[in-house]
Amino acid sequence: MLEFRYDTQLLIEDENFDEDKISEYFTNNFKGDCLLAVEDEELIKIHFHTNEPWKVLEYCSQLGEI
Repeated sequence: MLEFRYDTQLLIEDENFDEDKISEYFTNNFKGDCLLAVEDEELIKIHFHTNEPWKVLEYCSQLGEI
């Protein structure tokens, strides 16, 4: 059985990202694994395995438009 059942992936549109700050927030506030937070000029892609995807979505909705 998988420890973390939900594969949460999303794109967030904004131009003021701090990839390291977002990764640190995930590490300190969410239970999960396989975190990827990759940015370009306009988007950041988040990939995260968790049992509480609604918490990830709530946080990410504060960062920009999902």
